Amino acid sequence: MLATSLDQECCRRANDINKLRQEGKQSLDASMETTQRKNALACSALASALEKECEQRDVLRNSLHVAMQAMTAEFEIKMADQSKQMEELRQRLDKDAEEFKAATVDRLQMISEVTEMKDVLERVTTLTLTGLRADMNGLTEAMQEGEILSDKIKLLKKPCSFHSEDR
Repeated sequence: MLATSLDQECCRRANDINKLRQEGKQSLDASMETTQRKNALACSALASALEKECEQRDVLRNSLHVAMQAMTAEFEIKMADQSKQMEELRQRLDKDAEEFKAATVDRLQMISEVTEMKDVLERVTTLTLTGLRADMNGLTEAMQEGEILSDKIKLLKKPCSFHSEDR
């Protein structure tokens, strides 16, 4: 009886263990299935978030591309304007430089002409003064000769006193 009771007890316990094993396996299977569902939902949420992020990146990339094209076009327009302004400035500077050169040449020519006229005037003045001095010297000599002649004429017009006394 004891042996039967032990056998029965062993069978019961073996059945309980099998039952627990099956329940554990079922529980484990259910838990794994729940975990798999949760993981699948998490993967799906991650895939969705990743897809949204990729779409947002594409939108951002396109927006940046459009902005870069606009900035590049604006930059090129500004560069063209500045190049045009620089060319106009260069042309004005070249024109001003040519005008300055021409004015400088004209001024140098005028200075040369004025210097030449001054030299001519000095020579004419010197010649004129020399001529006037010579003329004055000549006049002075002539005046002196005239005075001498005048004195001689006066002497000749004077009656001679020794001739009258002789008579």
